[in-house]
Amino acid sequence: MPVLGADEIISDKRRGGIGIDLNDKHLSMTHVDSKGNKVTSQDLYFRDSELISSKQTETRLGEVVKTIVERAKHYRVPVLIEKLNFTRARAKPCADKAFNRTVSSLITSKFRALITLRCFEAGVEIIDVNPAYTSFVGRLKYGYQHGHNTHQAAAMVIARRGLGFIDTRLPRIMNIKVKHHHCRFSLPEDKLKAAGHDELKPIKQLFDAWQKDIFYKIKHHQPITSIEQDVPF
Repeated sequence: MPVLGADEIISDKRRGGIGIDLNDKHLSMTHVDSKGNKVTSQDLYFRDSELISSKQTETRLGEVVKTIVERAKHYRVPVLIEKLNFTRARAKPCADKAFNRTVSSLITSKFRALITLRCFEAGVEIIDVNPAYTSFVGRLKYGYQHGHNTHQAAAMVIARRGLGFIDTRLPRIMNIKVKHHHCRFSLPEDKLKAAGHDELKPIKQLFDAWQKDIFYKIKHHQPITSIEQDVPF
């Protein structure tokens, strides 16, 4: 359900939207148009060192959020973010586990407070999106094909999902980059018609098994042929 900002809302999701993927050092932003097509993607960093103070982190995070909201205001589109579950909310980790335990909750709560305030002031609508499998679907559908990194691809899924587009149905064959190797991930016919998020779970299990096999081949300098790139059943 949308979370409204100021009394006068200037944004309209019929124009598109800006999806945001939150991580412990940066926000990934993907702007899509009214048809769900990519306009632009960008990573905006607010922390470049694990030694940065919480006050500096908050200041830089505020600057990054301001940049995103100004873009949303300019194009008159809503901001779309993952719906946060504060019982276990945390930014997606990029640093060591000990550091994430103390920082991720801070970043998550500060982000929500800042984005809410900035959107309210700008008259930009915030739309909460179901976070299920956003990174996974993004990587498979919009990573390699659109030149996205994993986080930008997730932001695209977040934006599209918030605008009402369905991304659970995946192509038969997908190009995936694994450790700088260009590989193919193929789905069996009975998995091509996944209609909901629950149906993505077995597909992710297949993908994880396939990726583990590819990692093993790369580590042991084994050839990755076109046949070996298919999903092992």
